[in-house]
Amino acid sequence: MNAEWGRDAGPGPDGKRDNMDRHAVNQTDLVTGAVTLLLGLAALSLVPAEVDSAGFAAIGDMRSPAFFPLVAGGLLTVFSALLILRALIWGGTRSGAAEPADPNAPQQPAAEPRRVVLTAGLLVLATAAIFWLGFLLTAGGLVAGLATILGYRRYWLVLLLAVSVPAGIHILFEQLLSVLLPRGVF
Repeated sequence: MNAEWGRDAGPGPDGKRDNMDRHAVNQTDLVTGAVTLLLGLAALSLVPAEVDSAGFAAIGDMRSPAFFPLVAGGLLTVFSALLILRALIWGGTRSGAAEPADPNAPQQPAAEPRRVVLTAGLLVLATAAIFWLGFLLTAGGLVAGLATILGYRRYWLVLLLAVSVPAGIHILFEQLLSVLLPRGVF
């Protein structure tokens, strides 16, 4: 079996496939799925304790304080369970053929310690700045900063995403769902 998780090593020296590859488990997906499943279930169990009974009376109303936490916890639980199933059922059966390199992919490995520290710092900075700068400016800066930290160098595309993603989120929440986002002092 190949050293990479979730990769099929292909035929062995005798030209036959190793049966162990079919039953290999993608351990990364399994652990990630288990952790996020626990987080989703915890989120679902905390909603009744944090929302009063009046909030549950109007659970179908998107303005209910229980609506978004239940949707988020439910989606996290469902997608985590699907990730676990994928790891258990299809974890070791993917093709061993090399996938073509994406020319738009970051040029450096994502797990570089400098990137982790810069990403964490940018998230802390955005959290501190959102009520002062407002959602649109902070989210735009966050999108542009994260894309740059992760190595994307098509600056016209980064700028387009830094403007369009926060604008789309703003329209979705403020206009369609009537959920207020921080406006800032500007």
